Amino acid sequence: MEYLVHRIHRHQTEGFSILLRLITTACLLLIANLAMAQATDDEPRLPKPFMTKMTALIKHYYPEMTVTTNDHEVSFVYRTRTFMIHHPTKTGQWQEARPEQGPHPDGILCRLRVQTGPYNGAAVLPQTFDYRYFKVLIMAPYSKKTNCHLHAQLYYPEQKTSPDFLRHWSQLVDDFE
Repeated sequence: MEYLVHRIHRHQTEGFSILLRLITTACLLLIANLAMAQATDDEPRLPKPFMTKMTALIKHYYPEMTVTTNDHEVSFVYRTRTFMIHHPTKTGQWQEARPEQGPHPDGILCRLRVQTGPYNGAAVLPQTFDYRYFKVLIMAPYSKKTNCHLHAQLYYPEQKTSPDFLRHWSQLVDDFE
């Protein structure tokens, strides 16, 4: 009988221990989420005059585009789909294809995000990457005035994208502050 009481007590203690660990984990996750939310609220935002000009520019060439915003990133989207893209490694070997959003031959995809400090990525920017089905122009101009940079990505089909649009887009990104 004592053996049974001991086993029941042990199972209750183990159950309580597991419950305590779950509660502790949940509390830590909650604290981490709150800290991340506070950190993202402190991040710089895209200037409104810049956004007005960018929206007008893209709307002029792609009147049916849509604008989506999430977590301090703005995307301008018109006729896109998912492509399977092979990216080379730094040693020149090809990786397995992975899904990537890109434009149809008459579409466009533009992603904009302001980040604190100068750009610290591995790629030298501005640079245009050829993904075979479309090109990606990436720029990251820095603003000393606000101590942030604009990380701008333009996914476009080379054959059907107006050179005037590319020139105006690049100028607007360069002068984002």
